[in-house]
Amino acid sequence: MSGTTLPAVWASLTNYSSGPDTGTPTKVDPSSAPNGFIASTIAAPQHVNFLLNGHANAIGALAAAALLNPRELRLEGSPPTDTGESMAAVALPSGLVLALKSDAGYLVSPWSRLDVLGAPTGIDGNVRDVASNDDGSILVAVGATGADWRFSKSTNEGVSWSAGDDLTIDLHRIVYSQRSSSFVASAIGTGSHFVFTTADGDVPVNSVNTGLATDGGGGGIAVLNAGASDRLVVCGELTGGAGRPAFRISDTGGLTWGAGSQFGAGVYADIGSIDGNGGGLVYHAGTLTGGGSIVVSSSPNGTSWSTLATLPVPAGLTFGSNPRVMVDDTSDLVVVVAPFLGDAYMALYALKDGQVIGPRLLPYPSGSTSVNGFALAGGRVLVTRDDMLFATDGF
Repeated sequence: MSGTTLPAVWASLTNYSSGPDTGTPTKVDPSSAPNGFIASTIAAPQHVNFLLNGHANAIGALAAAALLNPRELRLEGSPPTDTGESMAAVALPSGLVLALKSDAGYLVSPWSRLDVLGAPTGIDGNVRDVASNDDGSILVAVGATGADWRFSKSTNEGVSWSAGDDLTIDLHRIVYSQRSSSFVASAIGTGSHFVFTTADGDVPVNSVNTGLATDGGGGGIAVLNAGASDRLVVCGELTGGAGRPAFRISDTGGLTWGAGSQFGAGVYADIGSIDGNGGGLVYHAGTLTGGGSIVVSSSPNGTSWSTLATLPVPAGLTFGSNPRVMVDDTSDLVVVVAPFLGDAYMALYALKDGQVIGPRLLPYPSGSTSVNGFALAGGRVLVTRDDMLFATDGF
């Protein structure tokens, strides 16, 4: 569905035409009057831009409050017992959002009330991700069980779950491919990058080496152009290319993988992460070498990439490794969760209609695995901390 469109930012503090400052409305040096109002000049372009930007900034502040200010959710029933900073979320056909932890599922209503549903059977540790098939009749989650990792399936929108197969490899993210009519989960570790396909979340029917490696964090899997001809894209690194994001594509629903692309050497500090919502673009976010900024890029095919935004680090902080990019499943909202080095904060950025909103700093255990405590679904950012759940209001 279409999301709310933010107004464009007007070209403030720029000359209407080039040339020296003559004091006329079209030849005013904007640096001489930051607010755009020039003595003895009735209607310089800077006046108009300044006033228009005032409205745009006011709406931007409201957008930041709606998109990036999580507040605690009211619970109807027993409070969460899972204190781990890890969760997943998915928008249901009903329009509500399911937030999933190992102890229970939590149905988030538009007025931020939580109803308690069933726990993902077989997952007793961190819940990493959850995906829905094309009509919402099956949900499949991936998460930890002891030292292993397991699938868990629901056929009634999260009311109850059944345990699937367990694996000895770290299941990371999961998507649904209509091309192969299967759920496809990516795995991470210190060796080769595998994906596992399963028709219904019970027993993985195929495991494939994508030809990439992982660095123990980041990476992921995304769907392009959901439908019978969808394409899957995975993110990792080539052997010997530590910290250099690389991508592989599949036009067979995850059964086989071919060459994608690779970013330049020495540019990124980590492989970053990838996400999509089945639309015409997939997104990647990665920290640049030195931790001074995060670059967000998009691709229509997994082989060519364009920079959308460069996110500057807040003063006095340094970005940590493997920020997480999340794409809303019901709109074009993109959110980046950024860890910092040596600081107990996380930052939220939102990208909407070509604008960057944020950062919003949140007190939170910072680290590359802490990004798993955040999720995005139904236009709302969800956060878990200890035994509490939070959500933004969204649009």
